[in-house]
Amino acid sequence: MNEGDEFKHFAFSQKAGGTRTRLYFSKLCEWRTHLPTLAEQQKIAECLDSADALAAAQGRKVETLTAQKKGLMQQLFPKEGETKPRLRFPEFEGAGEWEVRTIGEMFSLINGCAFKPEDWQTSGTPIIRIQNLNDPSAEFNYSQEPVPERNRVEPGDLLFAWSGTLGSSFGARIWNGPSGVLNQHIYKVLMDEQQVILQFALLVLTRVEEEIARRTHGFKSSFVHVKKSDLVKIEMLLPSPREQQRIGDCLSSFDDLIAAEVRKLDTLKTHKKGLMQQLFPQVGEAGA
Repeated sequence: MNEGDEFKHFAFSQKAGGTRTRLYFSKLCEWRTHLPTLAEQQKIAECLDSADALAAAQGRKVETLTAQKKGLMQQLFPKEGETKPRLRFPEFEGAGEWEVRTIGEMFSLINGCAFKPEDWQTSGTPIIRIQNLNDPSAEFNYSQEPVPERNRVEPGDLLFAWSGTLGSSFGARIWNGPSGVLNQHIYKVLMDEQQVILQFALLVLTRVEEEIARRTHGFKSSFVHVKKSDLVKIEMLLPSPREQQRIGDCLSSFDDLIAAEVRKLDTLKTHKKGLMQQLFPQVGEAGA
């Protein structure tokens, strides 16, 4: 009942400024709604329960695949204190140990520009901020100043947000948005792709995130701020470019599989929402 449009419309109508909606009991008692027979109520509940069950099962499938990928990564990378992974592709069984490299040896980290709110415009070059990394649909602010080449970001560039919340805004990702200029608190990550391929670089920086999370005792909501001088000293292990490519391809295929299942989950959620809109009267209507 409280998920229907009719009740939401009533609840939101009680909002009196601010961002919170307060629905007092006295007001709730005034609410009137259309109620079907018990038999129809039961039928609607069973229908929506089955939709919930399908979505829940799909959600568990996504969680299982995500856990399997995490377990695979743990086997494809050496354990702490070791220099060879437990699981290796057949063509690399006889290969040597992985090399110890610091983040500073693997990557060049270029910080973004320090834009002030008064610098923001409504048109020009998109300014890529933390909000845009978290949410592809987030609106951009713009700059009309010339963009330094070192701060320009193109689709496919590797970025690392060095100040943010673990599990959400902090860490590495490949930029899939428009060309733009980088804001502060985000590094553009450059590398010699003859030595470190892009897919593997993302995996390395993901493991850096895990290391930082471990140092903060695993609190996923922890806000972290990592100095460049500390970040570049973190040591990681690096295999040959060929083995990097093989690992990257394997885990990318897993990512594609997970993404496909997430899309199925989103479709099921959208289907339930549409179903509810059809099974319940719209605001101002008397029957479904």
